[in-house]
Amino acid sequence: MKFFSLSKFPGKVGEYYYNTLFKRYNIDATYTALECIDIEASVNEMRDIDAAGFSVSMPYKNSVIKFIDKLDESVVNYASCNTVVNEKGKLTGYNTDLAGVMYFSSLAVSPVSILGNGSMGSMFSTMLPDAKVYARSLGNWEDRNSIVGTVINCTSLGTTTLESPLENLDNIRLVLDLATKENNLTEQCRTSDIKYIGGIEFYKRQLLHQFRYYTKLKIKIEELEKV
Repeated sequence: MKFFSLSKFPGKVGEYYYNTLFKRYNIDATYTALECIDIEASVNEMRDIDAAGFSVSMPYKNSVIKFIDKLDESVVNYASCNTVVNEKGKLTGYNTDLAGVMYFSSLAVSPVSILGNGSMGSMFSTMLPDAKVYARSLGNWEDRNSIVGTVINCTSLGTTTLESPLENLDNIRLVLDLATKENNLTEQCRTSDIKYIGGIEFYKRQLLHQFRYYTKLKIKIEELEKV
């Protein structure tokens, strides 16, 4: 079986986890991260090569939906799809990010501020209806430096670049960052002694659900931690 990741900015995290898990559980499969420029063309390629499944990363989680044959309710409810399974030529889309959103939301302490209003930010704002959302498209991005309490970073800052989305962390107690690698926000929190939880913890929860859709194998977080 061949699995892939489609992303504008492909990374190696998924390849590491998946290929390690495949080896650990003796699954004859591979997982490869691919750069995606045109999501429609990439989905067609997945069909052509009969990929067993593929994950979808930013910024295609919404735009990919119209190219999928069947949508799970998790996709319909949140207008976001990050997991696609190919069953005899029929593509079914799922939203396994929801598991990570639920985990991070359970950690957030009020007041909560969300940076970004894309697919991820929208899911968090639905899960945390009292949270304040900051985004350039909302016209309040400059106000983000007055944030207090918990901040959830759903922007590309810290993910596609090392740049931090924040200048002032004086009144912040907890940062939940979707970035899976250390960045300037990580260092700011370390220097200011602010609790920081990075995207790897989010990704682990998401991956557990995605792995089950791909392989029918249910593993626990404790087993994933060994990887």
